[in-house]
Amino acid sequence: MKKLYAGIDSGNSKTAFACVTSDGALVSSGLAPASNYQTLGRAGCLARLRAVVAPLKNLLSEGGHAIEGFGFGLAGLDRPRDFAVLDGIVKELLLELCGSDAPLPPIVILNDAFLSLRAGTVDGVGVAVSAGTSGNCVGMNGDGVRVQIGGIAAELGDGGGGFDIALAGLRAAGRARDGRAPATMISDLYMQALGIADIADVVDFMIPGNTPPEIPAGMQSVPMDIEQPIPPMIGMLAPLVFQAAAHGDIVAHDILSGFGRDLGVAARVAAFKLGFGPDDSFRLVLGGSVLQKATDQTFRNALVQEVSSMYPEVKVHTLVEPPLAGALVYAFDAAGVGVAPAVRTKISEVAGGLFA
Repeated sequence: MKKLYAGIDSGNSKTAFACVTSDGALVSSGLAPASNYQTLGRAGCLARLRAVVAPLKNLLSEGGHAIEGFGFGLAGLDRPRDFAVLDGIVKELLLELCGSDAPLPPIVILNDAFLSLRAGTVDGVGVAVSAGTSGNCVGMNGDGVRVQIGGIAAELGDGGGGFDIALAGLRAAGRARDGRAPATMISDLYMQALGIADIADVVDFMIPGNTPPEIPAGMQSVPMDIEQPIPPMIGMLAPLVFQAAAHGDIVAHDILSGFGRDLGVAARVAAFKLGFGPDDSFRLVLGGSVLQKATDQTFRNALVQEVSSMYPEVKVHTLVEPPLAGALVYAFDAAGVGVAPAVRTKISEVAGGLFA
């Protein structure tokens, strides 16, 4: 019987799955759209998870394989009531995978931001700030106590992801249009990217059923699972705010600095709640596409400076390992199996080579 370890990274933009052997060799993988139950509901989330693990279900049906551990990093797992729903979804999924007669494998099920922490640390101890589609901050101390700071909803004061940055840029451009705020390079960059001559024409993208003739082809493919006043393709404009900041645009600089400081405060609060002291040299992991692919360091610098002001010995690590690797390491953790450095390296290489 071949022992398998499986992991799912369910973020706000995609759901990635991989399954490896005890030596880190890939045996199955899958990719599906985002599966956040807070957006799709229980049935929609389960359908997406079923789709992404379909290759594993086919493999298990052939016999000769057993899942020893499964790591789940799930967007939308923010509160105890979220855990209750998602734990039920996961159990139902595993029953379908393994069959009602087989024992369910041990699992780790956490908010997806914890995947960055597990991928970027040897033991999962430290604080991780994730800035992808949305922003979040999580951490764990040596006693296994975990915390999450923010990452629930913008209405609760959370933010710092690509969508938040892009929307702040759009608002700045709108105010600059009629003189309520300083002019900004963001305006021209957004109009060029969207194929419009007036920033006010972004409204055309918000009218249900209306597809402006100049909409970029790449943005047409962005899925919209629910109706919302601002289309999700706006989030794809975030890199333009970084571009403007790199060219010295003060408005863009202020936007990025503000969000960076906010996430830095979240990281400081997480470290405090975990019991880290000013002299502790815990690891601060920076993950998510906004932080990892930034063309300007204003956002990162503001974040790190905020944390360092209270924790000068903090060790900053910008994530190079894919979060999916964190899910796979959690699968080994669930099974109580240590991961040798060579296996961990192979897992990161395998996960990083998928869906590139």
